[in-house]
Amino acid sequence: MDEVEGRIEKAEWRIQNTEEVMMEMLKFPKKLEDKLIHLESRFSCENVRIDGVPEESEKESLTMLSFRFLSFRPKETILCKAW
Repeated sequence: MDEVEGRIEKAEWRIQNTEEVMMEMLKFPKKLEDKLIHLESRFSCENVRIDGVPEESEKESLTMLSFRFLSFRPKETILCKAW
């Protein structure tokens, strides 16, 4: 009888553990989506838009000016001077 109870207890523990793991796995896609949205918005904040240059013009041009700021302060300074 003790053996049966031990096996049942072990099976119940496995089921509970499996349910906990599944709940964490179900949260994972949401965490990835949140991270992707954060990275996309962060990346778009680093973009510089220049008035008078059409959105798709970089595809037609052979040369393109592209740069990234390592911190917000220089970007802010340059944009303030440009306006």
